[in-house]
Amino acid sequence: EVDEDAVSYCERFIELMIDLQSLLPTRRFFNVLIDNHHVVVRCRLSALAKHPKGKLFNQLVEMLKFYCGFEINDHTGSPLTDREMSEKHYESITSLQRAVFKNYKNDALDFVMGNVASVDTRENLKKCFKKLSTRKLHSIAAHLNLVPSLKDVGDQKFDKEFLLELLISRHERRMSQIQTLNRTPMFPTEQILWDQNIVPTEFYSGEGCLALPKLNLQFLTLHDYLLRNHNLFQLESTYEVRSDIEDIISRIKPWKSEYGDTLFQGWARMAVPINSFSIIEVGKPKVGETCPSRVLADVKITLSQRHTLREEWEGLRKHDVAFLISIKAQKTVYNQRYDKSVPFAEQFGIAYVRGCEIEGMLDEEGKVIEEGPDPKPELKGDDRTYRVWLDTNQYEADMSKTNSGSEDIYETFNVIMRRKPKENNFKAVLETIRDLMNTQCLVPEWIHDIFLGYGDPASANYK
Repeated sequence: EVDEDAVSYCERFIELMIDLQSLLPTRRFFNVLIDNHHVVVRCRLSALAKHPKGKLFNQLVEMLKFYCGFEINDHTGSPLTDREMSEKHYESITSLQRAVFKNYKNDALDFVMGNVASVDTRENLKKCFKKLSTRKLHSIAAHLNLVPSLKDVGDQKFDKEFLLELLISRHERRMSQIQTLNRTPMFPTEQILWDQNIVPTEFYSGEGCLALPKLNLQFLTLHDYLLRNHNLFQLESTYEVRSDIEDIISRIKPWKSEYGDTLFQGWARMAVPINSFSIIEVGKPKVGETCPSRVLADVKITLSQRHTLREEWEGLRKHDVAFLISIKAQKTVYNQRYDKSVPFAEQFGIAYVRGCEIEGMLDEEGKVIEEGPDPKPELKGDDRTYRVWLDTNQYEADMSKTNSGSEDIYETFNVIMRRKPKENNFKAVLETIRDLMNTQCLVPEWIHDIFLGYGDPASANYK
């Protein structure tokens, strides 16, 4: 059994360290202390990190790790460029190669003679060092001044697991913050939507801590300020999306037929069942990227006989955001009572949620009906087909899982949900923030320090 108070104390203490790391005046001294005691490595190898109760603890440790390796000069406070971070990483790897070459080159000849790009991944580092003994690992770490030498170690004991993780985490290749952001999907998925540590319910009491960035009075860099706002706005919109999904699913009342299919007993104004879904185009990646340039899909639905509902669905405009939901009902009879003790997604059988962006409705010839002054053509029947853009980053991640043997998510969607236009502009806002973060000069120099919370307000003069 785990002591709840001890777990809460550990979470609060990690939160305190994150706060100290995210402020420049305290970071200058505290980052050296954390680095010297290898706090992140010890936390990741702790018993709590491996326990089911340690999910929030692990999320907080990841935040602490992010700020420990933040792209900033701790002494001057100036942000580090990608080139400076690459030089720092290359210097770290070459120092490790020299240490291994000097002491144990015959045990790791491939690592010593390889170029940086071929040896700096976590997998390659682990493959190289796991065959070395604990004593040899300690000797290498001591040569790099990461741990005391074998003569000066005293009562301290460093096991092989700790030394291996220390060397790997210190020297593994890290993706830059901009690259990480650019490869992050824009739309929330089922994993984030119902994660209480990231997006709490309306009944959140405030007693525990959350794995969320804070908007303080001071920020490390302009990138830090924009990134925190990006993440918080994304989570705020995620909460609203979750509320809408829970509302429409409770209205359409999914249940499981005797043949195992998911049927719907009710109806909802903002959602309709999907008749068919098909990927029609996957564009080749752009130069220097791994995700497809674009992913197009067709969604076929049957509209209601009600004139107002039909007009609303036919009125979906270009760039409107919709959500594709895969529901696998577990109960043969729909139970209208909602049990709050059971997670909503599990109770109603929500398997996957993916966002998409409307390109337009197709005409009878299969072409997108363009928006313009000309009246739209009148389509026969109740069936309508929409062409949508899928999130390319999310599609790449899903396909990599599918190639590894997982289920193909894009063959399981059975509901499409739309949202009110006034509440559905989050993607445009997130893209704007991301574009700002990819821009070099944003804030004038005379207001930069004050904007981050460090300068003298009296000096805020453009003259």
